[in-house]
Amino acid sequence: MKKFELERLQKIEEISPIIRTVTIILVAVALFTSFSFEFTFPWLGIPPLALFLFIVVFEKIRLLFFPLEETTPTLINYLGLLFNTLFIVFVVILTGGPISPFKILFLPVILLYTLKFGTLWGVAVSTIASACLLLLHLREANILASPNAYLEADFITVSMFFMTSWLIGTISGTERTIRSRLTEQANRDALTGLYSHRYFHQVLEKKIQEHKSHKKIGLIMLDLDHFNYYNDVFGYQAGDKYLQDVAIILHKIIPATDYAFRYGGDEFAVIMENTSPKELYRTAQKIRKSINAHTFNVLGAELDFKPTASLGLAIYPLQAKNKNDLLQKVDNALYKAKINKHSKVEIFYSVLDQLKERLNESEKNLIETIRTLLTIINIKDQYTYGHSERVLIYSTMIAKGLNLPSREVLLIQYGAFLHDIGKIEIDRKILNKPGILTEEEMKTIQMHPVWGTKIIAPILELRSVTSYILHHHEHYNGQGYPHGLAGEDIPLGARILAIADAFDALTTDRPYRMGCTLEEAIEVLKQNSGKQFDPFLTNIFLEEAKAYDDVETLLNEKKEAEIFTLLNSDS
Repeated sequence: MKKFELERLQKIEEISPIIRTVTIILVAVALFTSFSFEFTFPWLGIPPLALFLFIVVFEKIRLLFFPLEETTPTLINYLGLLFNTLFIVFVVILTGGPISPFKILFLPVILLYTLKFGTLWGVAVSTIASACLLLLHLREANILASPNAYLEADFITVSMFFMTSWLIGTISGTERTIRSRLTEQANRDALTGLYSHRYFHQVLEKKIQEHKSHKKIGLIMLDLDHFNYYNDVFGYQAGDKYLQDVAIILHKIIPATDYAFRYGGDEFAVIMENTSPKELYRTAQKIRKSINAHTFNVLGAELDFKPTASLGLAIYPLQAKNKNDLLQKVDNALYKAKINKHSKVEIFYSVLDQLKERLNESEKNLIETIRTLLTIINIKDQYTYGHSERVLIYSTMIAKGLNLPSREVLLIQYGAFLHDIGKIEIDRKILNKPGILTEEEMKTIQMHPVWGTKIIAPILELRSVTSYILHHHEHYNGQGYPHGLAGEDIPLGARILAIADAFDALTTDRPYRMGCTLEEAIEVLKQNSGKQFDPFLTNIFLEEAKAYDDVETLLNEKKEAEIFTLLNSDS
């Protein structure tokens, strides 16, 4: 609404010089009709006229270079009112005082201030003008003894001042009220009462433009899981009630200083200012849990349906450079939340973004190509979507358990994220084959570490990572591939990746089997310790993994901690 008020005030300010120019002409006429050219000081009115004209030009320049930012009166408005009042009083005194016909010059000032700031200001200026007229009459020594016809006429003038200010102020106030209501209707979703999709883009654009380096803008995108199914089974009336209940939940959780929107049919958005990754994440989790715990009913009948929602998060400027970039990042996070498992909160983070800051321009272009290849792999190998991110988290557990330097931990994270990029060369039918692979198909699969190494080789920053990717399928007993290395001949990073990769493969559902539980996966790693896996590294990983009840709890806690650490280091 403030935007429209500023635009309105800007229009009034633009016509103000025109009104003042007309006033100047009237003042000039008043002065030159009141004094003959033979008057001792024929140019007495010129200095104030020149000063007034200077003020008009000055205000025009001010508006050009310093647009209005406030809808309330500022110091220059008060000074302008004082100058206008003194100047008109000066003209009236010169042209006859109480008998001057130019007391009407107060009227343009009353009109302008009433239009700008409303009825109260109009009445205030009218009161000032009336007081000035009264003081002019009091200058006459006999005014109290014998009131004259000019005083009676001025009562009519004063009444006109107040009537004009009240009438114009009322019309202006009504116009502002109607505009406010129409704006509110345009900015609100009729069904939920939340802000609309159109207003979402306006607010986000404005907040990013106003952004200051010490403040962050958090964006939450929420999607209701299985909403189409809910609509089909229970009807559109139930669907509308579902959306309204979600809006109520958002109103209760989101602070009054932040914004909640209905973004689409079953999508909602939240903009939080001056937030941190942890605060944004806690708010999103609170929303998710509140929706999960809510009982939905229509016309008093409880529905047999467990509602869930998936949420994606991103923060400007930590993770995005502009509005479109922020929307893309939060959309990626939401997609990951929905495709991995419904009723999840995913905060966007890509290790490639962190890597990109260290590269030259040509290498940055290669990173974008690699990002595209990873996206294609995730589409081709749908059963292991998010596999690289999970391997990154498990690898980080082992690397930090070894107290490796932060630089080495970072390289291992790069290797974990990129370890399967060579699968871009493998046919989708082989990647998603539900049965046992043929010998030829197995040979093709075993080539992906070699292909992956060739893809990232041109990037100097990743030179140390190539050996991790090339050898992450080597076995500690020398029975792995592609080169059959054994023991500590296998690079440390590759031995870490081997454990993390195998653990995620065991605990993830595949086309041909269900994923293992945490206890079952731990047992498999124990049995293969010293054979497929480095026993020392395996023990470090298992000791930490045993502290958790299930894989999901382990993954979520470690993932959140790692992402928050990385985001805070970026800030």
